[in-house]
Amino acid sequence: MALIICPECGNKVSDKAKVCVHCGYPLEEVDLSEQLTDIASDEKKCVINNIEYDLLPVFNLVEEGNFVQAVVFLKKILNDSISIGNIVNIIEYIDMYKEVPKEYEIRNFSKEEDQDLAYEILFKKPSTNNKIQTDKSIKCPTCGSSDIKKITVGQKVTNIALFGLFGNKRTKQFHCENCGYEW
Repeated sequence: MALIICPECGNKVSDKAKVCVHCGYPLEEVDLSEQLTDIASDEKKCVINNIEYDLLPVFNLVEEGNFVQAVVFLKKILNDSISIGNIVNIIEYIDMYKEVPKEYEIRNFSKEEDQDLAYEILFKKPSTNNKIQTDKSIKCPTCGSSDIKKITVGQKVTNIALFGLFGNKRTKQFHCENCGYEW
């Protein structure tokens, strides 16, 4: 799904919408294909160390939950010159804000710093901001506890970087604080 600009009111609206949610203008009668490609590519460009990259494929992969492929693609377009710490930062930004950062400056991590960052993200005590703040309808399938936290993109990417396809967090979404079960 991409956002387009309504020709009537100028607000952003889904390309799948039949009418504008802001003004009711019928969008199915208007040819927005050219506008769609312009907006999609403009919104997903990021300047990394003074070079502009189109991160639309990375954005789409993160939105689909394909973090492994997002890591591989990001490393490929940056010619393997980016560390896991930078990849985690970019992917977490995309996942958290649902947009590509306009500008990102690559931080030069030493090998030790990179490993420490990966270790910290993977093994640090979970922060309270990852707790699910819902009506507690999500319960652990093993113990029934509602003390659940969401597994972050950073934890998934780090797990993949350390263990490759054998990493166990890449397909998991939640972690039970009571029994430790992940699903």
